[in-house]
Amino acid sequence: MNAYATSADVFTRRLEEILSDADGELRQAVAYVDRVIIPEVRRESAGALRLLAVHLDRLADKIDPAGADPDRRGSDCRDTGRTDSGQRPVQ
Repeated sequence: MNAYATSADVFTRRLEEILSDADGELRQAVAYVDRVIIPEVRRESAGALRLLAVHLDRLADKIDPAGADPDRRGSDCRDTGRTDSGQRPVQ
């Protein structure tokens, strides 16, 4: 009977070591994602959103050429003359 108890104890200890190692590796992975990946994704997504805004503005100008502002052509869409609601101000 002691042989079974000893095997169970060895198994339990080994399992605890494995789980502890996995926990440490997971903590390192999370720290890496927080330190490296998330800031990079934020930088990349901000640039992608700016580019998307330019393309959407051009599409809107094609759909409604009368609403296009000729002074804004070729801008990077940072100053679109739009209000916070996204609407062009009444002229």
